Amino acid sequence: MEILTKYLTETWSMLATLAPWLLLGFAIAGLISILLKRSTVVRFLGKPGLGSIVRATIVGVPMPLCSCGVIPVAAAIREKGAGKGATAAFLASTPETGADSFVATWGMLGPFMAFIRVALAFVNGVLAGLFVSLVNRGEKDEVAAAGSSVLTEERKSIADAVRYAFIRMPGDMARSLAVGLLLAGAVAAFLPADFAQSAGLSGLAAYVVVTLVAVPLYVCSVGSIPLAAAMIHAGFSPGAALVFLVAGPATNVATIVTMKNYLGGKSVVAYLASIVVTAWTAGFLVDLGLGRAAVVGQMPHAMGQEAGLFGGIAAAVLLVLLLHAVLTRHFKPLLKSARSRQEASCGCGSERAAEPSCCHENTPARGEGACHCGEKASAPKADGGCHCHE
Repeated sequence: MEILTKYLTETWSMLATLAPWLLLGFAIAGLISILLKRSTVVRFLGKPGLGSIVRATIVGVPMPLCSCGVIPVAAAIREKGAGKGATAAFLASTPETGADSFVATWGMLGPFMAFIRVALAFVNGVLAGLFVSLVNRGEKDEVAAAGSSVLTEERKSIADAVRYAFIRMPGDMARSLAVGLLLAGAVAAFLPADFAQSAGLSGLAAYVVVTLVAVPLYVCSVGSIPLAAAMIHAGFSPGAALVFLVAGPATNVATIVTMKNYLGGKSVVAYLASIVVTAWTAGFLVDLGLGRAAVVGQMPHAMGQEAGLFGGIAAAVLLVLLLHAVLTRHFKPLLKSARSRQEASCGCGSERAAEPSCCHENTPARGEGACHCGEKASAPKADGGCHCHE
């Protein structure tokens, strides 16, 4: 019982620290979603070359899309004529950071890590675009045939921004954020502060292990934040945590499969190589020039600290948003489908006998035990055997 209490305390503490910043980030991302139009994105990325790669990166860094949300947009701009390099740059830079993750990173890891994430997203986007362009140099760039991926309708109103910020975004990241928080709570609760040193996970060895975990794992830029904080708590260097912040959101199985389909196998290898080069170089430079104490000193989050009232309220609001997103996205279609099957079983508009559970209604307006044809019937239209007719 004590172990469970410690785990829940750590997880709740992280959630309460993250929630206020994340809600603020959602609001900013919602405004960006109506100001930055995807049709404009397509127009800017149509020409090959370094300029298109840089533009793709500049557009991708602030764009509020998660690791899987970026996939259909990247596929769409590729289908509209964007070069392989520009598409790779967009795929690399967009999920690594955004308004929501920048604010949340500042809240949990401090301003240095927040700004370095933005800088690395730009560097990684340009590098990924150049690597992919280099390995495909001299080849005819045939754009993939248009498929089901399309650009979504442009958002123009504040109401659209609110829906995007507090319904769409929580739905997109609910699973990833839950995984990140639950794993981070386990790391913080059960791994001692000297775990990394005692396990020999320092320097290059730590980078390798973190990369092997991060590359296949689906974790959004926000979901990676509590895990990075928990890693630092467990004795990993700030550089190793930064490797996870870079490699986690930029890579996952879905991204790799999409790149293989639209850009080819060589582009996938070049893309992953750019991620590793950027993450490891940044991690090494951070560990070399900035000690662990400096980063920890900027982190407002104290492991095991009891959440304040404001953080607790924000955490409760965030949980409601995530729960609503999950129920709306996964359970509402199931209920709708079940209701349609039930209505179909009533035999409304057919000669077959209807089920009493949905064709009998005991109301004064229709008479005791009156027989009617479903909810849409304005008056009973059935014979004594409860056969429904048009």
